[in-house]
Amino acid sequence: LKFAAPLAHLLPRCVMYDLFGLPCPTCGATRAFLACARGDFAAAFAANPLTTLIYASLFVAAGVLLAATVANKNILNRLHAAPLTIVRRIAAVALGANWIYLLARESIK
Repeated sequence: LKFAAPLAHLLPRCVMYDLFGLPCPTCGATRAFLACARGDFAAAFAANPLTTLIYASLFVAAGVLLAATVANKNILNRLHAAPLTIVRRIAAVALGANWIYLLARESIK
């Protein structure tokens, strides 16, 4: 992903940060992705903890699904979907906690 870093500046800036001087809940997601791609997980987590955890989860899930496919095991039918309300609540709490972290980090600068 060496090609991605020079292209990152072409992405649009955060509108909320430009207007209000405050980070949005996803500020730092691009920096976190690029840091993960370099293997610098500490920098990724510092940039945006929630998106770093999401990237790691997707990587692990892809590995598990690949291993299950190679082993010819169908694990998808064994997974039970959590009730949607629980998933929504967890997502809302995680997003809120992440935003509080980003706001606190911004106030320390």
